[in-house]
Amino acid sequence: MVDRNLKFINDIVKPWDELNSLLCEPYAVQPDLSELTRQVNNIAISISHFPEYLGEARQENLMDDIADTAKHGSLRKAERQVIVAVCSCFLCNESGQFKFLRNVPYISKKGMLEVDFMEASLNEIQFIKKKLGIDINTALAIKEYSSGFEDVAKLVFNSAYCINMSSVRLRFFKKSYSSKLIPYDPPEWKLEVH
Repeated sequence: MVDRNLKFINDIVKPWDELNSLLCEPYAVQPDLSELTRQVNNIAISISHFPEYLGEARQENLMDDIADTAKHGSLRKAERQVIVAVCSCFLCNESGQFKFLRNVPYISKKGMLEVDFMEASLNEIQFIKKKLGIDINTALAIKEYSSGFEDVAKLVFNSAYCINMSSVRLRFFKKSYSSKLIPYDPPEWKLEVH
């Protein structure tokens, strides 16, 4: 039998960390179908099924809803049906410039506000890690792109991460006085996709 701690690291922690790094690249992707959404679904499936390795029953939570929607398409209970949509997020400054932050895989379903998959899955990972009583050598934290501000919002299309792109979702933010990100609607913006 496979060691459950190693399985947790191999099937959940490592893929989560790889997706975390990929989301920090300014890739333009089709919101609902790309390498990013595929990885979100795979991580959710691994988290959803991990209780079975602990000898426990699966619970109906957000990761189960994502996993079941990914595997089955349409669910009998409409309130469990989720939508995964990747959104390219930018920080705006007082000079009207833009800085790419990261691509965010948002999860939405009936009766629920949108949730950042990376935050929700990180909470699940921390819960499982505590339950297993293991320490991981890497610090798990959501990363951001490390570029400066530019006059236009810029993204790069790479067919390795998205087979076909007909649209992209964008969100803009400003920092509050307490450095918290708050949604922002810039009076003017321009997007370049290379």
